[in-house]
Parts: sequence; structure tokens; C-alpha cells
Amino acid sequence: MTLLEVMLALVLLLVLSVGVMGFFFQITARRDQLVRLASQQRDISLLFDRVESALLSAVAVSPDGAAGIKGDATSLTVTTRGVTPSFGNDAALSDACTTSFVFNEQAAQCSQSVAASGSESDALNEPLLSLVERMQFRYSDGKNWRSTFDSIESGGLPVAVEVSVWFAPREPRGERVDPVPGVSMGNDGGTGSRGGALGSEVAEFGLGDFSGPESEAPAWTPREPDHVRVISVPDAPDWEERS
Repeated sequence: MTLLEVMLALVLLLVLSVGVMGFFFQITARRDQLVRLASQQRDISLLFDRVESALLSAVAVSPDGAAGIKGDATSLTVTTRGVTPSFGNDAALSDACTTSFVFNEQAAQCSQSVAASGSESDALNEPLLSLVERMQFRYSDGKNWRSTFDSIESGGLPVAVEVSVWFAPREPRGERVDPVPGVSMGNDGGTGSRGGALGSEVAEFGLGDFSGPESEAPAWTPREPDHVRVISVPDAPDWEERS
């Protein structure tokens, strides 16, 4: 075997080694991406379920006279009536509990706190979502969407609450994508017309007119949310009868 043949064999071996290593790292990156997406899907489903469960038994006025549902774009506080045995503090035995969902932009995290209404004991805090870039709550009175809501000032519960979540992207942010009129993220987090308990009221509520939260930070490009769910409030007054 000549020196040229030896050098050619070494080059071929090096090329094959680089190809195998590249394939290995690509598979590893895909696996990590799938694990991350599965974890996000699990956590977002937990958040939606917790919010929906709280709104299911929400009251307009808490026992101490405060608003039963009060919230803004980044936080939601709901007073519920009923026993919640899954919690380990006084809230598990209390008839009325106050549940809060708060997005902390600096920590890029959404957390939940539960406390017995009127109790002096510390609230039970639990992180629900991490690596969250943006989060927004919106409240429907049946005719318009609001960025804030107070059940006492509004004279009753909201017809629906919309929860939108933007996870921090791993890739560079692209240009803004304008939503298609009448089409939005569905209750399952995918793209499609919104359904669920609101049904044919979608067009009248204007649920497809989503443009994302306003922000003065130039680093964030408004885009469609990664996950969004519209949750109806069962005990809300008939929206058609509201003035």
C-alpha cells in the first residue's frame, strides 16, 4: 500500500467519523427538543386545568366582601366555594378559597397560590410554568374583551376568560405574523376556530381579533401565542341581557 492510499483511507475515515458525530448530535438535539415540548405541553395543560377548575366554582363576591374575580393582563385572582382536598394547608378545609395566578416577567414564570379566604395562614405557592416570555389574561363581558376585570364593579362574573401564553423561543425571533381574521388558536392549543362552551358566540365576542399584548420593550416582536384557551364561566349572567 502506497503512502497516497494510506492518506486517502485516513481522509475517508475522518469524513465518516465527522458524519457519524454530526448525526449523533442531531439526534440528541431533536430528542432534547421533544422533551422540552412535551414538558411545556404538560405544564400548559396543568395551568389551563387549574384556571378552568377555579372558574367553575367562582363566586362574584367573596365572604369578606371583596371581588370574587379580579384580574389584569398578567394576574388573575378567583374566589371559589367548595372543599379542595388536594391542597395541604388550611385551604383544604375551608369553604371559600382564594386562588391567584400570577405571571412574573422578570422570573419568566407563572405561579399559583391558594389560601383560605380570611385566613391568616400563609398561602400555598406552586410554580406552574417556566421559561415564559409573555402571558396575558383577557376578560369578556359577552360583547367586548377587557384587559382588567372586577366582578363587583362589573356587577357579575365575566362570560369568559382567555389565557394566552408565549414561551421563550430558542430560535431568533422572526417578523410579526398577523392573525387571520376569524381564525385563532383553539382550546387544544392548536390553530383553528375557537369552540368549546362559547360555540357560535365566537363571532359576536370578536375572539379572532387577537393582536397580542402591548409592550414597550423593543426586543419582543408581537406574534400569535404558543398556547391559548378561552374558558367560559358557567355562573356568569346571560351576556345578551347585559347593557
